[in-house]
Amino acid sequence: MSTKAIRVVIADDHPVAREGARMAIADDMRMQVAAVVDSGAPLLALLGEHGDDIDVVVCDYAMPVHDSEDGMALIHVLRERYPHVSLVVLTSIEDTAVLRDMVRAGVICIVSKRDGPRHLRTAATAAKDGRGYLSPVMKTALELYDPPARLSRGEAQVLELWASGMSIKAIATHLGKATSTISTQKAVALTKLGLGGRADLARYAWESRATHDDSAPP
Repeated sequence: MSTKAIRVVIADDHPVAREGARMAIADDMRMQVAAVVDSGAPLLALLGEHGDDIDVVVCDYAMPVHDSEDGMALIHVLRERYPHVSLVVLTSIEDTAVLRDMVRAGVICIVSKRDGPRHLRTAATAAKDGRGYLSPVMKTALELYDPPARLSRGEAQVLELWASGMSIKAIATHLGKATSTISTQKAVALTKLGLGGRADLARYAWESRATHDDSAPP
């Protein structure tokens, strides 16, 4: 039985990086390059017309739609208008504050342009499955130069229920939220903590009790 290919759009304003990303995705038989664009405006236009057919967007951080905006503006637009499209940020930025802003905005897959193409492929498949992925350079930047991330009340609650063995669907029913919201909260929380799954979470809980910011929004 054939499996539908993951349809990926690549957006980067640097020709070399754009072509490198295209080749990395095209080399994986599980994925198909649906389109390649060079800035934020054509990306939004493409998604506006064909968004239902796109699974993953691989996007450079420094691609504002307008000159007065920073890279986060496009990320916020993508998350708000096209929540069903998974996002991978491919960037040369290693500033911890910027990376934390990405994670807080719901970006759970971040790949450094210094890491190899296999990491981009891994991130794209993880994003499609709703899992977080940080390439080695990004993971180091977040772990070594920033204090441990603090979870919001909602993220901590979802992780606690998920760690107890509840499914995403069961948690959504229990909390009265959409399954997509629960999946995003779980993935963001795991990414903040640098964890990959239940086994990692169990080890983390054993080594140090997870804390969350009571003043943070759910």
